[in-house]
Amino acid sequence: CLLADTDADDITEENLTIGPCGSPTNEKSLFEYDPEEQHLRLVDDPSLYVTHVGDDMLLLQKLDTDEESKSQKWALFSPVKDLSPSTSPTIDPSKKMVSIVSAGSPTKCMQPATLVDGAEVELQDCIEDENFSLLQGWVFEDGQIKLGADGSSLTDTCLLADTDADDITEENLTIGPCGSPTNEKSLFEYDPEEQHLRLVDDPSLYVTHVGDDMLLLQKLDTDEES
Repeated sequence: CLLADTDADDITEENLTIGPCGSPTNEKSLFEYDPEEQHLRLVDDPSLYVTHVGDDMLLLQKLDTDEESKSQKWALFSPVKDLSPSTSPTIDPSKKMVSIVSAGSPTKCMQPATLVDGAEVELQDCIEDENFSLLQGWVFEDGQIKLGADGSSLTDTCLLADTDADDITEENLTIGPCGSPTNEKSLFEYDPEEQHLRLVDDPSLYVTHVGDDMLLLQKLDTDEES
């Protein structure tokens, strides 16, 4: 049978396999197909849809159905200027500390889960005062996105792509030492017009959020419904 690997550490990992069907009540093997909507969902958790990202098969929450998925769009704002993330225009980030806010969830900002090298990056409620600089302050400098981390012991810490992950669809954005200016894991390109943030070493990979999880994924479908 087709099985949901619900024992995966993170539901956003590649988590569809085949294996013994087990009993007729085996929750890992029960899916529901909606012929009208053409959706295939896990019975045990109907919020999870069988989804492909490129050629990878995942169980994901329903993707945005905007003209272009806002899960892959990011606005930049400066809380110290008393600008709301939901109304602030994207600013020039060069060597200025800014917050990175989801265009699809304008009260959510990018931050590390903890201030430790190797910590995963996630979305959390935006901090809209000067305290943003500790967890949500980022500086764009020569292709690297450095964490401000004011008042912490972290120095020269960047957003990194975990390109050593077994599968590129795993939760694969972390923080760690920036390394040299040519460190491929630390180089991202921001397009202020399209509001996309992509990996320079592989521009087909976009910084994306699925719920509060941060991933590098290929560009999402922009059909009427994903």
